[in-house]
Amino acid sequence: ALEGFVALAPDFLSPLGGTPSDEDKARDMFAKLDAAQVAADGVATVAYLKSLKDGNGKVGAVGFCWGGGAVNQLAVHAPNL
Repeated sequence: ALEGFVALAPDFLSPLGGTPSDEDKARDMFAKLDAAQVAADGVATVAYLKSLKDGNGKVGAVGFCWGGGAVNQLAVHAPNL
């Protein structure tokens, strides 16, 4: 926050009850997600972050493993990223 960054970590498993503490269960749940909905949620997240009055209008995204794939899809669907 001191450097001017706003961070947000969306729980893409919320539609299925949220991310469980058991990683194996989480991996199984990712396979049940609708890829188009994940992309739409990501685009909405970018729009939300860009609209924050305390932000600077810039948005970046990072992800690891499944999240890395989600970020790649976000880059395709959110050209203003």
